[in-house]
Parts: sequence; structure tokens; C-alpha cells
Amino acid sequence: MKKISFGLMALFLGLAFTSCVNNIDTVAVTGVSLNQTSATLFPGNTLQLTATVQPNEATNKSVRWSSSNNKATVSSTGKVTIPADATPGSVTITVRTVDGGKTATCTITVTTAHIAVTGVTVSPTTTSLAVGGTRQLTATIAPATASNKNVTWSSNNEAVATINASGLITAKAIGTATITVRTTDGNKTATCTVTVTAEPMIPALFVHKVLVEDLTGTWCGYCTRMFAAMDKVLGLTNKVVEAYIHTSDQWNLSAKDPWVTKFEAAGVPTAYINRTTKWTGNEPSPQVPINMIQSSSKYGIAISSTLGATSGTIEVSFYFREAVTAAKCVVYVLEDGLIADQSNFYIPGNGIGILYGGANPIKNFVHRNVVRASVTHILGNDIPADKSIKDSMYKATFSANYTSTKIANLLVMAMLLDNTGKVLNVQLVPANQTVDFEAAL
Repeated sequence: MKKISFGLMALFLGLAFTSCVNNIDTVAVTGVSLNQTSATLFPGNTLQLTATVQPNEATNKSVRWSSSNNKATVSSTGKVTIPADATPGSVTITVRTVDGGKTATCTITVTTAHIAVTGVTVSPTTTSLAVGGTRQLTATIAPATASNKNVTWSSNNEAVATINASGLITAKAIGTATITVRTTDGNKTATCTVTVTAEPMIPALFVHKVLVEDLTGTWCGYCTRMFAAMDKVLGLTNKVVEAYIHTSDQWNLSAKDPWVTKFEAAGVPTAYINRTTKWTGNEPSPQVPINMIQSSSKYGIAISSTLGATSGTIEVSFYFREAVTAAKCVVYVLEDGLIADQSNFYIPGNGIGILYGGANPIKNFVHRNVVRASVTHILGNDIPADKSIKDSMYKATFSANYTSTKIANLLVMAMLLDNTGKVLNVQLVPANQTVDFEAAL
């Protein structure tokens, strides 16, 4: 009888343990694919190939690249280069997985025939900037196989806006300017109209917002308690913003490891508020993050972005009403409204009630604010000391690369950290919008 009782007690204690420990088993590679399986290139041309290893959660995604002959070379990152002296013919580029030896190929035809440019478009075609602001333009040549894709950029009013050789506009003074991109082959053109307004007035104090970051996964049945807690928070305030860092699922964030190490996230869910306060419990109280909202902040954040399906640029400005020693900034690209089945556990009598109707899994669960990329280092990029002194502004432009399913659901988050890693303020805005500093009321 004692042995039976002891076994039942052990079973009860096992059920009462309500954190999903992420014991990651080795996941074998089942295949690999390339973003292109064929291409036509000319001597001197380059082509970036991208390999996608299946499944997404494979443990070892390392690959090796090779070329079948000297008509092309391929780098360790998949960049194909056709030598300037290459003769017509074909070459096969092969990517091979280290785990399992799975392969995919791209057949490249090398030709010396000239394909003329038939047109060019520019994106965006109109833009508004404050004095001192910048915006990246993108030119697209037609056809995609054109032999010579070189372009030049010009402004008809450089006193108002200038543009450099790579298509970056800089606003100089109030007014309007027309930016023209012109193809070297065919003299085709496209334009963008730029409207420059006065530098926005800097508020005396700024809106303060609180950040909740949660390490989570679609496989984690106990993670729904954090989702439910944030549902309550968002029903009470718009000054708490959320970012979900996924692990070991289809949205796994590869850049997460330093965050996981810093916060000793041995299991999921692991949630931190402003990177200082661990938010936990079987039914986490919504008042914990709400009580951390301040009436105002001495630090403002403005964001502007131009994001496509897989890449784009983000401009972030931080204003300091008070100096911050060793300040850092973090910038995320997130995607809202992602759909996937979500595991959902509950234990009657142990503080975890029935959530979302008790279904397990929850079919087609809507996942909010999934971090798709950390554009900076996930623990922060340094802000120059002379840019974080009192009444100063630091402005930076970042290139972003990520995966998304719907551009309209992309978001940009920027946060300012002090020398301890504490989040001083955070801003979250829709992609492809410009949001200036928010004044505290």
C-alpha cells in the first residue's frame, strides 16, 4: 500500500508541474529547396540563391554549395557569379545539406545575347519626410532578365531633397522635389514625388509604454495562460505592447539565443516585462504590467518604415530629454494574425482553469505579434554616447530581412534600453507608416 500511495503522489506532483520544459530532440533534415531552379545570366552577372531546409525545425540546417563547372562560382552563402570571360553554355549549382545529404539544383544558362531593358518602376512613387529624414527608394527593371540593370538617380531640386547612388533620399528643406531613376540601357525613367515638411516639434514629455516579451511555442500547452493574461491586459489599456518570441515551431526565431541565455529561459512560457520583471503564475495578473505604466517618459521614439514581403528599411529616432549612459536600442519586425493550431492544457484544481473553451489543440488559433526578425542584436545595438545626452536625438536606418505571409500584418517595434538592459520606453507601429514622437497628455 505504501508503494502504491507513493506512486500516486509522484503522479500528482508530475501533473502539478505546469511549465513546458523545452527538451529539444534532434530533428532530421527531410529535404531542401531553392528559390530558383533555373536562370539565364550574362558574363559578369551575379545571382543570389536561397536554400530552404525542411522541416523548419530541423536541428542542423547547414548546407554546402558547389558548381558543376567553371562557368560559374558559388559562395558559401549561395551567391552565384558568372566570370567576365565566361563562354556560352550551362552550369548546375547544387546545394547539399550536411545532415542527410539532401540536394536541390539550379540550372543556369550563360549567354552573351543582349536582352534590352523595356521599362523601370520605382517604389514608393510618393513620400513625405520631415527635414532631416531619409527614405529608401527601390527601382525594379523590366524584364527581370535584362542584360544591363544599371540605373542612375537624380533630384530636380537638391535644395529640398537629395538622393545618393543607391536610391536613398535625404530631406534638406521644406518644399517638393521629383526624384528620377533612369536606366543606363534604354534611357527608361520613373519618378517619385517627395514632399518635405518642417522638422516635427519635439514634445516636452512622451507617452510611456510597457513591453511584455514572451518566449512561447505552438506546441506548448501551458503557453495559453500568457495569451489569456495579455487578452485581459489589452482590454484595459493600449499602453502595454506584446512581442512573442517563438521557439522550436514554424516561427522559431533563430536570433533568440542571447535572450534565452540572459533570462535563463529553460522552459516556456517565459515572460518578462520591460526585461526586468518576470511575469509568471498559473493565472498571471494583468495588473503587473499595467502597474508599470508611467504617466510620461523622458524618452521618445519615432518610426518610419518601407517593408516588402521579405525585406525593407526601417528608420528609428530616439529623443533624450535626459541623458542615458551606455544606451542601447532594439528593433523588431513582427507579424500579427498568424494562424496555427495551439496546444492548450489545463489542470482542474491546480490554478489553471479552462482557457479558450478547453479545446486541445485550439484549431486555427490567431497568434499576435510574432517576432519575425530582430533587426538589431536582440540584446541591443549601442547608441553613440554623444547622441544619448540630454536634449539630443539619435536617428538610425536599418536594413531588415525576414519571412512574412502578409505585408499588411507586419509591424515594427523599437525599444530604448539603459545600461542594465531595462526597457525605458517602447513603440509599436504598423509597417509602411510614419509615426512621430507621441506627446504625453
